[in-house]
Amino acid sequence: MTLAEFARWLVDSRVAVVVKPYRIVACACGDANCHGWRLIRAAVAVLAFVALLAGSPAAAQDAPGAWPPEHRRLADGISTAAVWTQIGLATWHAARSSDPRPALLKHAGRVGLTVALAELTKHFVPCDRPDRSDRKSCFSEHTALAVSSAGWNVSISFSLAGAAGGLRLGANKHYPRDVAIGAGVGGAIGYFLR
Repeated sequence: MTLAEFARWLVDSRVAVVVKPYRIVACACGDANCHGWRLIRAAVAVLAFVALLAGSPAAAQDAPGAWPPEHRRLADGISTAAVWTQIGLATWHAARSSDPRPALLKHAGRVGLTVALAELTKHFVPCDRPDRSDRKSCFSEHTALAVSSAGWNVSISFSLAGAAGGLRLGANKHYPRDVAIGAGVGGAIGYFLR
């Protein structure tokens, strides 16, 4: 099955995917709008797409999961879009909460602390990126921001965070350890400032 065939099958399939905390349940009721989770299917499709492309052959010096060179700018752009989408949706959710002022302040604190910690770490712990573009590989700020802003909707937000991290690998901007550290830092900040 080619990548295009897989994507077409996933979009056209009559299996709705419902993502619940700690498990994914496929609902084969035949209704494509089952449980109203169309957006979840799209997020799962993106993650499946990233996983398939991660297996594409790349140069020997590239990080594991790197996309072919001609697609790396695309992966970089999509990962940035995923992070901004995550931050925007988390901000919107905080603004619509029953008490928006503290919710927005906590969200701003999570984003600010994540950016500050990532930039300080990149300054004091220089690590070469897999593509050798600079020495700011450790840790993935994109992944940390996406994970620290997650939690407004477990299913969607963690799919966006996973896509952001996977796409940073695809763009050949980080090693897997950088993405894992970014996810851990973002998760800790999101947990303690909730």
